[in-house]
Amino acid sequence: MQRYRDETVLPDVEVSGLLLTRTLANAFKDQCRRRKVRERNAMDPRLRESLEVGTEPEANLQMSETITSEQVADALHSFSPKMQETYKLLAEGKAYQEIASRFGISVSAVGKRLHDIRAKLRAKFLAGRN
Repeated sequence: MQRYRDETVLPDVEVSGLLLTRTLANAFKDQCRRRKVRERNAMDPRLRESLEVGTEPEANLQMSETITSEQVADALHSFSPKMQETYKLLAEGKAYQEIASRFGISVSAVGKRLHDIRAKLRAKFLAGRN
């Protein structure tokens, strides 16, 4: 959606269907992975409390007020220039491979950097709620 938000001509039905299918498949895979981790760790009493439904940061954020793009932009100003540029490239719809080439790093390093960015944003917005 971000890739085509400023376009005057939207992708045809076939491309839209492919994008939607890819997005839904990735969301399903993420959900399956989370469930598998919860099931695997459910026997560990130290982890049981954090696995309760609704205690995950994502769940808490989804129940809160909507976060605007302006709030995200303000939060990003406190991040390193590399993190800001990485997030900007992702928001422009660039693939991980393109971002990796731009910085001269591996695709997995891009994934780790984006994971760190999301974690910092999540922590920042959760802290702002308290």
